[in-house]
Amino acid sequence: MFYQDENFYYDITEKEEYWKGEDMQQVIDSIAKSPNRKILEVGCGIADILRFLPKDIEYTGTDISELALERAQARHKDTNAKFSYASAEDLPFVDSAFDFVLMFNAIEHCRDPKKALNEIFRVLRPKGKLVLTGPNLDLPFSISHGIRHKNRWYKNYIRLLRTFDYAGRVFGFLKFRTIPMNFTEATGRYEKPDDDLRYFCSAYEVIEYLKRLGAEVTYINKLQGQGLKFKVKKLITHLPGMRYYGKALSVILIKS
Repeated sequence: MFYQDENFYYDITEKEEYWKGEDMQQVIDSIAKSPNRKILEVGCGIADILRFLPKDIEYTGTDISELALERAQARHKDTNAKFSYASAEDLPFVDSAFDFVLMFNAIEHCRDPKKALNEIFRVLRPKGKLVLTGPNLDLPFSISHGIRHKNRWYKNYIRLLRTFDYAGRVFGFLKFRTIPMNFTEATGRYEKPDDDLRYFCSAYEVIEYLKRLGAEVTYINKLQGQGLKFKVKKLITHLPGMRYYGKALSVILIKS
């Protein structure tokens, strides 16, 4: 889907500072140290990470934005990178095809996040590494900009549903709550972070589901802060289903 601010969207995602953070450096170092470097990036956008990776990698990027793929191809025309139009829920690759699968801030845009996780796990080889980042809306009352075009009654309805989702999560049920139409789809505009969110991304849901598929966590970002606010967040992480509360989803897993 092309919307009027799509160029603006990819302009603001092209920020070098994003790749200088501790979490991203963990990813870059992990790839650089690995002898196996066949990489798939799902939801690659303009494939900005390529600037920071070794030159001898075998990189494939997929996205459902034709504009992003055009910009990625133009930007990386002097590399061996390959790009293809494909959704995360239907990847056109054989099983166990890649050593690394990267998904940066894309899972929250999936219409069927569970199916997307199944697919990216399928194309990852045994002992391969999966890298996922995204927002974390573990708290049931968290509301995304993705529904800011809706009235307060709808937002309260979503909060109620997400409260039930949390209760189910405590007992092992993973809902993967999505919305039928986000702000960007409804208005054709992208103005604020997560205007185009479809899935109320829960770090607990995503990590727990991947562990059920057979993944082991090798790195996860730490809860940071200080003072009373940090102590309250730390306390909440001891509640059932809230282990990763207070921080964005940023995790590296290995497929068993």
